[in-house]
Amino acid sequence: MDLAVLENHELQNAIKRNLVSFPSQAPVFPRQSRSDIQWRLAVLYFVHRWSLGAIARRYDLSRERAGQIVKAWRVLSVRYGYIQEIPEDPFTRVEAKAPGRLQVSI
Repeated sequence: MDLAVLENHELQNAIKRNLVSFPSQAPVFPRQSRSDIQWRLAVLYFVHRWSLGAIARRYDLSRERAGQIVKAWRVLSVRYGYIQEIPEDPFTRVEAKAPGRLQVSI
């Protein structure tokens, strides 16, 4: 998976599905716009799955501006290795056998 080409919502879903890591302490990029709140917006969007509209209302921003800040944070986090793909464990594989049932192969 090429993390550099993922959009915000795609990365949000990948984090939810545990396909990529999210740093336990979200980094702050001081040379970026709104560095005082950028990491908070990223955590609310990617981890807590808030909508950009809800984030914008909370921080008195436009939805578009909230999206720009989250995107800038995402791009830098991927570039500097804070967000990485989680490799699949070859020894433990989860297989769906029937709806609602999972079988773990070891």
